[in-house]
Amino acid sequence: MQTNVFEQISFSPEEAAALKMRSELHSQTIETIEKRGYTQADLPKRLHESQPRVSDLTTGKISKFSLETLLTPKPRRVSDTSFSSSTAVQAYRIR
Repeated sequence: MQTNVFEQISFSPEEAAALKMRSELHSQTIETIEKRGYTQADLPKRLHESQPRVSDLTTGKISKFSLETLLTPKPRRVSDTSFSSSTAVQAYRIR
């Protein structure tokens, strides 16, 4: 039995794994944004991204974000590194 929904809808195992990882990273990033109480107005400066890009992130348009983008930190994105193990936070470097 397939446990990856992307495999169930006929993506190759490789594509399904990448899509699942991208989806999980996005979910963790959104969870962290909500947990920390950040607004869309706060995020462009914190993420060093444009407002339209932040809007894409917060409205779930994950197809606009490659796995590499979600995993590659931009400089000076994090001001405190105390947030524990969230891969998305470590990758996306929300401060």
